[in-house]
Amino acid sequence: MRILYLFLTLLFSANVFAHTWDEPWHKEVVAGANSFSVFKVIKNSGETLQLELVRHIAGEKPERKIKVDGFYLYTVASTNSESDEHGFWLDDGVTVYMHLLKQEEKYKIATPTSGYAEILDDGSVVATYRHSLHQAKVHPETYEQTQICIFKQLHGENCSKAIVNKYIIEPLNERVATLSAKASAADFELFFRQHVALETAFLIGLPIKIDVLEPFLNSRFFHTEISAVRALAVSPESNIQTRLVSFIQNNETSDIAKIVAVMMLKELDDENINQSIMNYLTEATDEDVFFGGSLMDPRVGTWFPRSVKAAIEWYMEDSSDK
Repeated sequence: MRILYLFLTLLFSANVFAHTWDEPWHKEVVAGANSFSVFKVIKNSGETLQLELVRHIAGEKPERKIKVDGFYLYTVASTNSESDEHGFWLDDGVTVYMHLLKQEEKYKIATPTSGYAEILDDGSVVATYRHSLHQAKVHPETYEQTQICIFKQLHGENCSKAIVNKYIIEPLNERVATLSAKASAADFELFFRQHVALETAFLIGLPIKIDVLEPFLNSRFFHTEISAVRALAVSPESNIQTRLVSFIQNNETSDIAKIVAVMMLKELDDENINQSIMNYLTEATDEDVFFGGSLMDPRVGTWFPRSVKAAIEWYMEDSSDK
């Protein structure tokens, strides 16, 4: 099964890119930045971004007018050109939240497609909590407060209890929202709130009890399953590995979420191979899973196991090398 894995379809120009890159996950983006602010894009020349500060939020305060001319997590995966033709993807005049790294008086964003979140005309934010190919449409207050929480936590500070209660605990106590052709506006709004809650819990290492996560793990909707699996990886309970293994072995859970579960299992213990996963290898499917985007998107260079079987083989080989 080939899965088109996008929360919110964004239309980019159909250019043929000279190369692809390995897009970082949001945790790497925020951890690598030292500033978080709102900017207006004055001019995108292709090689540089001229930005004007609208409002500083967290970290080091940038100057009122700055130039961004590089990337701090940009790793080329493949290329058919000697030149590095990446450029910036933001249009003149847009307003964006931006994670920046200032190094030796120069400003950088993570990659051409990560490290920023555009504010739409209706005021909502095209938000990333997992990966730039997996974006959600969220309320600006929700985005700002949770991203402040994530930024602080990843830079050695504490997230406020009020933010945790409002944006993580409360949404997870509501019914599980999944998306379909029949989903209502309320379903979409709740789904995005729960996506934010689960992913933020993972990013800040907030322990959520398995009993709370179970309805999300059993949602049979792969977007929700992935977020729940990631939140499960930071659960305070002792049987996390057992629950991850049972999720992987379950014939009714999605392949892409199974792969993420394998990755979480690896993060929990990168020294020892789980015997149950070894035994499951012969049953694991070898069907291709697309991580997201299209073949024309340069982010197809992002590393992600191509199938559940490939993920388990990677897990076993990597662990055995330790």
